[in-house]
Amino acid sequence: MTEIKGYHAHVYYDADTRKIAEDLRETIISRFAVRPGGFSDEPVGPHPISQFNVIFQGGVSKSRALADVEP
Repeated sequence: MTEIKGYHAHVYYDADTRKIAEDLRETIISRFAVRPGGFSDEPVGPHPISQFNVIFQGGVSKSRALADVEP
């Protein structure tokens, strides 16, 4: 079996929510060991709308990441 060493997340946004996405990205970067991706304001690959991604380095559970970021 393959060991999972980390994961990534995509955050989708539109013109009205871009500022919220920018703030969320900064919060994620400040709280977790991540490699942040840039903003893609146009569809890219399988992502139909604007998005950015973050690659979480090992050692952070998905449930903890969500609990730490959700309001």
